Amino acid sequence: MKKVLFMIGLCSTLAFSEVYYKNKDTKYNDRNNTSNQIHVHGYITRVTQWRDYNLITIEQKDGKRIKAKVGKNEGFSENDIVSGTCVNYKNNKYERCSLYRR
Repeated sequence: MKKVLFMIGLCSTLAFSEVYYKNKDTKYNDRNNTSNQIHVHGYITRVTQWRDYNLITIEQKDGKRIKAKVGKNEGFSENDIVSGTCVNYKNNKYERCSLYRR
């Protein structure tokens, strides 16, 4: 009887840990989360420098403007034509962008 209860407890613990792992895996993996991903094609209209990063404003081909947070050492300047993707939209700007100059 003790062995049966022990096995039931062990199996339920393993089943619970697998469900927790699957939820944690999809929650923190941004590559699979494409709901807030945007493709960017346009030119930079403004560069604002902050202590740790630069905030750039991009006017896209369709006339929309977006703000994107990029690293200080990326070297973007005004009137650069850029393409790429941005994800993680928070506080009216995209937190993570992968952009390159054309």
